[in-house]
Amino acid sequence: MKQERCEGIGLVRRAGGAALRLHANQDGQVIYIVVMYMFLLLGLLVLVINSGEKVNHKIEMQGAADSAALTGAAWYARGLNVASMCNVGEVQLLSTIVLCDTLETVTPVAKENIEKQSNDVPIDVRLTDAGASGANYHMFLVAGNAASEKQVINQFNDIVLGISWPKYLDYNGGVLWDCMKLLDGFSHAMVRDTPRAAAREASDIAKENHADFGFMTPFWPELPIEIGTFQDFKDPMRIGRLPQRFLGRPGYPTQASLRIGGFRWGVMNYEGYGNTFLDDQNILRRIRGAMGPWSYWREPFVESRPMGLLDLSGFGDLFNAVSSMKFEMLFGSAEDQASLRTWEYDYDKVHGDKDNDIRRTWWERVSFDARYVEDEERQAFPPPSSGEWTAKKWAINRPELQPSTVVYPNPSPWPPNPHRVLWPNLSAYTRATQGHEGADPGRNVWYRVQRRRTYLYPQLGIFAPHPPLHEDGSRWPYTDAECKTYWQVRMIRFNGAEKAPDTTLHRNYMPPLGTDPDIAPTFFTQQGDNLVDNIENTFTLNGYAYRAAMATNWTQRFINPNPTEAVVCYAQVRVYNPVGWDLFTQNWKVKLMRTQDSYSEGDRWAAMLRELNKGIPSQAAQAVDGLTPSHVKPVLDTVRGYTWDFVKEVTH
Repeated sequence: MKQERCEGIGLVRRAGGAALRLHANQDGQVIYIVVMYMFLLLGLLVLVINSGEKVNHKIEMQGAADSAALTGAAWYARGLNVASMCNVGEVQLLSTIVLCDTLETVTPVAKENIEKQSNDVPIDVRLTDAGASGANYHMFLVAGNAASEKQVINQFNDIVLGISWPKYLDYNGGVLWDCMKLLDGFSHAMVRDTPRAAAREASDIAKENHADFGFMTPFWPELPIEIGTFQDFKDPMRIGRLPQRFLGRPGYPTQASLRIGGFRWGVMNYEGYGNTFLDDQNILRRIRGAMGPWSYWREPFVESRPMGLLDLSGFGDLFNAVSSMKFEMLFGSAEDQASLRTWEYDYDKVHGDKDNDIRRTWWERVSFDARYVEDEERQAFPPPSSGEWTAKKWAINRPELQPSTVVYPNPSPWPPNPHRVLWPNLSAYTRATQGHEGADPGRNVWYRVQRRRTYLYPQLGIFAPHPPLHEDGSRWPYTDAECKTYWQVRMIRFNGAEKAPDTTLHRNYMPPLGTDPDIAPTFFTQQGDNLVDNIENTFTLNGYAYRAAMATNWTQRFINPNPTEAVVCYAQVRVYNPVGWDLFTQNWKVKLMRTQDSYSEGDRWAAMLRELNKGIPSQAAQAVDGLTPSHVKPVLDTVRGYTWDFVKEVTH
């Protein structure tokens, strides 16, 4: 027993000694910590890789969603711009047809008229525009000399004789009418195909930006456009407004909303009409059958300058009368009887004629202020001798038609009303006989001069005395001695008497009477979607893009916390027009914007959900490869899973 106990004690001692030796040897003890941390570092590395990959996917998908929204909206804006371009082009082509038709008709008659006027009254340089290139051009006071006008009219006539008008203007086969049909077809095709192109291109661009799938809403972004009728070209050509039939429609509460934007801002001020003309209902009622502010389209030679070239031959007034009638004939008027060679330009011969053959008399007025810098009390008009002379026109040319108290000109002026006044009162005017008085060969110009006094008229070289102190120390009012004299001049010119019709105007370049061409402009729908207040309804679009969100490393340990198993991104874009909210202004643009509350009730998040819940139209499913409910589901689940408050507070 004692021996066994000793052996046990020895065994313990040997074991304890080995343990002591092992404890004393510390080599390799860090391996356990290293192994443990290796596992932790591996997990962290996988987490970083997966997180970076997801961030990269998020950035890629946001770019894909932005691209989808912008591409779809760009096609939407392109469709609106093409429709606007075609509307403008068709209106201009129609105006060109009327203009050329009138030019062919009027020029030979104007040539005959100018040939009859052999007398020539010299032009006084003081009655010309100071900024003009020569005395015979850009005259704003006198009616040009016969020699200059004869040269111009002869050149016009040579041009008219050298052109094959039927080739370009014939209703059947003419180049301009064929262009009209081409633009019309292009416009309507673009309106029809824009949703297809927008939906398809939005999806394709999303895939090109590494998305598994992408699309836009509305799924079928149909343009809010309706096709009008040929008669709807009439008001845009005549008064620069949308057709008057739009009055009373929802979304068109006032006349102001009917203005054609791009034409209004870009062109109206060129002719000096501006806001006053378009907003003045009395003027709109008075012009009726006339072109109004659009006269430059088919009457480019008529109002070059008041009492300027092309007046002695009657070209301007003939052009005005014939083009107005041709304009009405274009839109179905049966009246085609015009006076061409029966006009009388001799005032003495025709004045006082009680014959009912006189239908209308044509006049124009212009006013200006003038003064001599030296010897200011000398009447600046008419100036009997040379001197330093300053003039400024203050009233634009005002063509007048007598009788013209209601309509200008009357689209159907026959028969005349014998009880209307045909002659203005000239008792206060002096008849001009000399060139420096603005006389023309027919002595058809009258003027009236009134003396005025002022202390300030910089345009005429009159400046207020400085300092303006009087003997009593006051500064106001200026005394008569401190004022200068200037003369206010009013001129009126007889442009001829229109007598009985002598010509039947042809309809070779017009649609057959009682028939409207199958050509029409495009307009916004009558629901008012074209107004800025309703921009959220139609002109705001969304793009979406997503890709699988499954982690590529150790997927069972890194579960996607999002509502769907995909990285889903969305974008919002707006189509707008900074110039005019209509389809006659080719300035539709696109801007990317943050998803936000809409202008109307509710929020954009709810609007997105409503669009997604509408389902996929059959046209969109056919246009976009793979567009099925299963491809829309990840986006729909995401939008359903978040609330607007969360999106606004967290993602914004």
